[in-house]
Amino acid sequence: MKRRHQKWGSLVLLGGVMGATLGVDYGLANSPHEMSGFGGAVSSEDEHASQAGMDMLNNGGNAVDAAIAVAAMQGVTRPYSGGIGGGGVMNLYLKETDEHIMINSLPVTPASFHDRTYFNEQTGSLYNQATRTSSGAAFSIPGTVKHWEHVIEEYGSFPMEDVLSPAIEVARSGFIADANYVSETNRHADRFQLFTSSRDLFLDNGSVPAAGDTITNRDLARTYELIAEHGANVFYDGEIADAMRHTINEPPTVSNPSLNVLAGDVTSADFSNYEIIEEEPIHSTYREYDVYGAPPASSGGVTIASMLNMLENENLSNMSKEDAYHYYLESSRYAFADRRAYLGDPELSDVPVNELLSDWYTQFRHSQLGERAAIGQVPPGNPRGALESSPNLAYDFDEENGQEWSKEAFYRLDYGPANSPFDAAFNVRNGKGEISLSERLPTRGSAYGRAAANVEPSYEQEVRLTVNADHTDSDQRLRLFLAGDVWQSGGSQPENGYGLELRLDRDEIRLFSIVDGTSHTLQTTSYALEDREHELAFVHTNNHLYAKAWASEEEEPRDWTLSSMLSGPMTINQPGRFMLSAINFSYDNTQQFSLDRVNVRSLNNDRAHTLRSEEEAEPAERQELPDEDADGFEIEEERSMNRPFI
Repeated sequence: MKRRHQKWGSLVLLGGVMGATLGVDYGLANSPHEMSGFGGAVSSEDEHASQAGMDMLNNGGNAVDAAIAVAAMQGVTRPYSGGIGGGGVMNLYLKETDEHIMINSLPVTPASFHDRTYFNEQTGSLYNQATRTSSGAAFSIPGTVKHWEHVIEEYGSFPMEDVLSPAIEVARSGFIADANYVSETNRHADRFQLFTSSRDLFLDNGSVPAAGDTITNRDLARTYELIAEHGANVFYDGEIADAMRHTINEPPTVSNPSLNVLAGDVTSADFSNYEIIEEEPIHSTYREYDVYGAPPASSGGVTIASMLNMLENENLSNMSKEDAYHYYLESSRYAFADRRAYLGDPELSDVPVNELLSDWYTQFRHSQLGERAAIGQVPPGNPRGALESSPNLAYDFDEENGQEWSKEAFYRLDYGPANSPFDAAFNVRNGKGEISLSERLPTRGSAYGRAAANVEPSYEQEVRLTVNADHTDSDQRLRLFLAGDVWQSGGSQPENGYGLELRLDRDEIRLFSIVDGTSHTLQTTSYALEDREHELAFVHTNNHLYAKAWASEEEEPRDWTLSSMLSGPMTINQPGRFMLSAINFSYDNTQQFSLDRVNVRSLNNDRAHTLRSEEEAEPAERQELPDEDADGFEIEEERSMNRPFI
């Protein structure tokens, strides 16, 4: 512990600052549900939790008592929002001393965790995301209980027993499941089915509870009682620690779990050595306001400060509501792009806090905010002064075996949808970039993975790459996109983009465009991707698409394999990036695409003229697909087809 304090009256913020606090500058009308009063206020996402906090205040407690009562209750009624298995930050203001304190109780990895923990020792490959997130090896030492005890003893008014009492009562007597609880349980049901403990706790004979059902958690009630009676010691050095250690090191998996579950390696010392930290918050300003937030390893303080720094350069009060929201959303997109790239644990990485919040970098990022939304997912900047993303990309997959693709080359890698996040892996092996696809699950339309290149949006682009596939007898496809914007939710295609698809079971390549989510087939031709390397070239220029494919050991053909003029509903009138996806429709076979020498470049007029003169392409006619092909051309990932392929 960095320091100790006397008990004071306090203001506490548990969690993050919401964007709605900027509403005063937006000129928004007062909410019809606005409330006012004196003496304190409690806000949470659950009525039981808010009531527990209000009861603390009404009975003479302070903000710390109320905050912990709320958190404990949400551990019962909103278990997906937090609980004693995790950690967090608390922002305290002590009025008497005018002091701001940040309590850091973020989880800490056990001593056994290292940079190869998530790699398969036999293959050298990174385990898929579902294995990484659903295994004992993913466990970190929770900080919540020690946090509760510390702030109650140092800053609270009531003993732990009184603060936890409301949550204990509801955990034992039960609460009514609402739509949110049912939705969240359904979202995690597949993971719950992996373990006998979570299956029995959250599911009713294997099924998700219905809204209106009464939910009890007597084990959590008993756990809270032990903590109230014995303090944090029982959690970190007593019977609760022993039970957690046994569960993590010997996961209680069901027979024949649907994925590989890794055992953890956590020790008694990992639990007993855990300490929370009191530290100085991140301090920034927004106009006449002082803003205090959590420093790294939390990302909230820096991200919010970065957003506000950009917004301070805009006169929001003189804007329309729509324009103000636009700049708020754009600033958050740029701040979150930097968050993904640079924020982490300062004990394990160099976190450039001062650079991210510096005046020059704020001005640089603010200069990128436009009157229109940025195309696609915003790439991170470089606060250390290097150049931003280039219009061109040359990537040879020169990382060590087993490492993921470079985030400098592909800033976004998606391994599948949220409810099946283990469809794909993007690893480097022997100088090649592998996309490994799992089999299609019975409840899914396909298995897929997708990647977006870190290049500046461009109207006209060319991509060249080398590709191979481990077998070619199943319905499995590789798709390349030029001028792509954002991925369709739960899908392997962007909302807008020009596509080149290799379909293995048909020995076919297809040229198509996607405009506002609707795909137009432009041209198809036969091409067998045999068990050897092939070269692909795909170009968009002067409202034409060109593509060619040839075996790597052969000379590049002069003529284009496919070519099409774009017109009318097939044309995209905005710049975009190079994107790619791989899809597996097979229930029985996995697939591995191997890529190399990925080169993307924005085309200049001379190059465009050369390409145009090589072959005068005729306007493409939209092709009506026969009924028997409909299933193969569905938007396949998460739902039945609602948008037509034409």
